[in-house]
Amino acid sequence: MTLQRKLSIVDRVLKWGIQADANCVLCNIGHIENFDHLFYACPYSSYVWKAMLNWLGYHRQVGRWEYEIKWMISMVKNSRPRAAILGFYFAAFIYNIWIEINNRRFNAKKGETTQGLQEIAIQVHIEGQRHNN
Repeated sequence: MTLQRKLSIVDRVLKWGIQADANCVLCNIGHIENFDHLFYACPYSSYVWKAMLNWLGYHRQVGRWEYEIKWMISMVKNSRPRAAILGFYFAAFIYNIWIEINNRRFNAKKGETTQGLQEIAIQVHIEGQRHNN
């Protein structure tokens, strides 16, 4: 759903006529919560994604949603373990950003960026263990 921009992000919800606060709950600096903002323009998600890429040894400029998707697809095409790990991290990144948005919007719970990074690392580690056994 995420790859096809089908998640119910605020800009989509507003188009359906549902009243909602359009501001990004991750950065709270007045940006409308849409795909291009949430995934990579938002300081929170951009920091998390860049930190994960750096940790994995990818030192590159992060681009817009479509660019990142094309880059991810090209990177995970090969069968090397590093490609699989990158794919796991990407899925965990999307999942954890979505959980953080929902926690802030609906539960008034704000997680720390480092906590999100640790959560992603744990999820990828668990997924890696499943594939090793």
